[in-house]
Amino acid sequence: MCGETNSFTVVLLLDMSYSSVFRLEFIQLAARIFVAKLREHDRVMVVSFDEKPHVLCEPTNDRRVLNLAINGSEIASGTALYDALDMLLHDKLSAISGRRAVVMLSDGVDTSSKATDAGAVEKHFGAEDVIVYPIVYDTFEDVQKNRRKDAEVRFDDNDRPYTVIVPPKKGEREHDYQVARSFLKGISDQTGGSVYRVSTTTNLNDAFTKIADELRRVYSLGYYPSEDRKSGATYDIKVRVYRPDLKITARDRYLGK
Repeated sequence: MCGETNSFTVVLLLDMSYSSVFRLEFIQLAARIFVAKLREHDRVMVVSFDEKPHVLCEPTNDRRVLNLAINGSEIASGTALYDALDMLLHDKLSAISGRRAVVMLSDGVDTSSKATDAGAVEKHFGAEDVIVYPIVYDTFEDVQKNRRKDAEVRFDDNDRPYTVIVPPKKGEREHDYQVARSFLKGISDQTGGSVYRVSTTTNLNDAFTKIADELRRVYSLGYYPSEDRKSGATYDIKVRVYRPDLKITARDRYLGK
């Protein structure tokens, strides 16, 4: 068993699409506070994404470098969440040893990914020892308000105005938000993380604080199965404790290799 003396490598993944309900400076401030609350030897990689991922900083524990990277994030168009997670797992996290986590701030609605999809990302993370903590804000009402505000107004033959009804695009439908909620819960459950839902800058800061606190108290448990496991098969895991004052958050299954 490895206790809390072992450091983490944490990926701070920031959604920089226009749909964010928080102003850029609030996101950056909360991210800087999160970095400050981590332990001295924890390393952080800062990645933002819009229609593609942007690595703003490779893993480091230099707080000055991390703050500069966070301040370098910029709002842009598109949301390629699945592609960003896929890139992290295969191009970055796979080369990092030790304990790893992804803390991502997003509404979870993907509009732009081309290289992969939700199912593939969930499956790949389910096979790796990486904890995922989604911090989720709901942008559905704001998106609908913007659709109404940006709707084209025309005039009929009697010079009366009317709004042109345009079907919602990908990322604007209720179904897209249902898919997002399912994906974020699925990936956090599979990796032993937790979903934090936020709506104000206060509970955004609270969510980052709770995750930083939880990372100080994560333990790694290992075991050898009593029989051969088939590669690609899914197996259930049950963790029991005998102290009533403990709350356990752990993955409930793993993928055989």
